[in-house]
Amino acid sequence: MVSALGLSVVSIACKVLNKTQATVQNTAGTSENVCAADETLYPMMLQALPGGVKVNPSLFPRIAENEKFAMANADQNVRLDFCMSNITGATSLKNIVVFRKGGFPEKDILQIGPEAKSGDFLELMSGNYSGFEFNQNSSALSKGLASFVVLGGGEGENGFAVAALVAQDNTGRLTALGESWIAGKLVDGDPFTKGPCQFDEVLKTESFEIGSAQLDVDRCSKTRNISGEVYTIVRVAVSDNSVKLPVSARGLREFRGDALNKVLKYSFSHHNSKDFLTLTLPEVVYERKYNLPKVTTSVKYGNERWIHAEKIAGQ
Repeated sequence: MVSALGLSVVSIACKVLNKTQATVQNTAGTSENVCAADETLYPMMLQALPGGVKVNPSLFPRIAENEKFAMANADQNVRLDFCMSNITGATSLKNIVVFRKGGFPEKDILQIGPEAKSGDFLELMSGNYSGFEFNQNSSALSKGLASFVVLGGGEGENGFAVAALVAQDNTGRLTALGESWIAGKLVDGDPFTKGPCQFDEVLKTESFEIGSAQLDVDRCSKTRNISGEVYTIVRVAVSDNSVKLPVSARGLREFRGDALNKVLKYSFSHHNSKDFLTLTLPEVVYERKYNLPKVTTSVKYGNERWIHAEKIAGQ
């Protein structure tokens, strides 16, 4: 059964989720088709809570005493595969993939049955964590005698979820089968994808001009909050055919890894209002400086004077 969501819940989903291709990477690293041809896949995962935030066990009275909690990271995470109809907006939870490196179970893929209440998960994505509970019974698990449980606790910005494959005693108390429960906020993303970014980062590409050059910059971005965006630049490609460059230095050049670290300096600031980037090559130097709302770009060829240009951000 696919839960037909009301427009308000679909609206929540569209605001919270970023559309992705209808394939994801499973824990073995191979591509798997999850959604039907007329559906869009929304993979979700847990993202570690901000530094210093700890799990308060009193928020989860169903969890047995002395249970341990660990933040989601590259070695332990959960992926929830939602499929939304491109025609009706109906949403269903198709898969849950659990991964814990070096622990029991190392990986497990759950085929979700009709009892899954996808609408409840969409409420969780919108920040309504308090009192949330999802329990998938053992019939869906390849490991057998266990259930997969997601519990929500806390309110608003302090809300989060904990997840685990669990055993349940005759009093209803839950005990994780691994070393600990995995804790974090539910965000869009696939923790098992391969690429330059960490599982809790989003790859973003920005293109802009400095003089006669076009620069394409790839950055791994953390989730934006009220303090701005935190990011790591992982690739810069520059294309410049200026006659001020030697012929050998014209055209497209691309920098990654150690080669990028040798020529790039950059910094991000509070609210990203004073971010800057400097790319220093043997024949030319490119700079971009933010002083919002103004953005200044500069280029210096060899021993010539700097050439500056200024514009308003977003124009």
